[in-house]
Amino acid sequence: NFVSNIPHAYTQSVNNITPNSATVLTENLYTAEELITARGLYWDTLPNPYPDGNHISDESLTGSFDIEINGLSPGTKYYIKVYATLSSGTRYGQTLEFVTENITVTNITSNMAQINWDHLGISASDFEVRYYEESTENYSYVISDSSSANISIFSSTNYEVQLRYYSDESWSKYMEPVGFTSLVTPNYD
Repeated sequence: NFVSNIPHAYTQSVNNITPNSATVLTENLYTAEELITARGLYWDTLPNPYPDGNHISDESLTGSFDIEINGLSPGTKYYIKVYATLSSGTRYGQTLEFVTENITVTNITSNMAQINWDHLGISASDFEVRYYEESTENYSYVISDSSSANISIFSSTNYEVQLRYYSDESWSKYMEPVGFTSLVTPNYD
């Protein structure tokens, strides 16, 4: 837990984003010579989460660390900033943003379902819905520029659906899957 020549505190990414939680992954970039006395992250719905945002500490003080943030609101944009406190002062990572999921499945019948989402607080030109039968994981895809898409499904089958968006000339990672079961086709015999 010693460091020197610090361009910024840590690299970081946000993974396992759900409607109510996310995990912040960090990689320690420090090389040697200065003691880390505290580290953790700040998070908020405001673009600069430090110093007034919510705070979570990491007690290990060595190596990479992952911090899970719980109690988040669905479909909300959050900002995070990691930090490390040293004898020479506190260093901060870049501010990252992420959006919690807000996907619902409605109007489920034996052969169709409607996937709904809000625009997740982001500016995106397209959304891609990926869905599959849980038993096969044979993917089907629908592209939409709105906030819903209808998908064709089979009767009495368990499905999982995921969403990703196109923004800044690239596709995001798929969000965590949401499961649902199609209705049974009525038998009129």
